[in-house]
Amino acid sequence: MQAIFLLLLFFLPKPVYIMFYVMTSITILDLMEEIAMVLLLPQWEADVKGLYWVIKRKQR
Repeated sequence: MQAIFLLLLFFLPKPVYIMFYVMTSITILDLMEEIAMVLLLPQWEADVKGLYWVIKRKQR
């Protein structure tokens, strides 16, 4: 989403504001998921699929 927004920003005469808000919202959600995974995992792990799988594994 960020790449699409930046391309549109540089190649269109006017910025697409709705694209900015969509890109910002998706980025915030992604960062919140990463923070939650860091808080839930006791130690660093590679190749963690996502928050859903971390919570599912914790419940077992």
